Amino acid sequence: MALKGNCTHTEYVESGETEIISITNPDGTEEEREQPIMNSVETEYNDVYVIVKQVEFFQTYVRFEEEVPNNTTKLQAVLFQIAGYESKEARDADQENYLFWNPMQLHDYDYNLNLLEQCYNLVRQTEGFTNLIND
Repeated sequence: MALKGNCTHTEYVESGETEIISITNPDGTEEEREQPIMNSVETEYNDVYVIVKQVEFFQTYVRFEEEVPNNTTKLQAVLFQIAGYESKEARDADQENYLFWNPMQLHDYDYNLNLLEQCYNLVRQTEGFTNLIND
């Protein structure tokens, strides 16, 4: 399973400049912090071959209200990585020689559907990747 076609990959790089931002901590206190200013860099790819390279499934149980016994909520996260290659042959020759690598998260995981298909569907719905088709 893979996708192919034209896409635009966006990455964020530090500009070399910083800015001061105000944040509110969980206890309600406010403080100022310095952070780098990020610039977006778009790269166009033609006839690229894109695969879901890695999938991670996390599950945890959290108690939101301490005073209510047995009141736990199951939280799940499906994190996955995609990689873009010049071609299927380039991927087969060396999977670590990719053009780009992008982390993604599947928010609405459906147990009744194929996990990889759900990941690929999300990639095709993501800005910059909507022109990709199934290979």
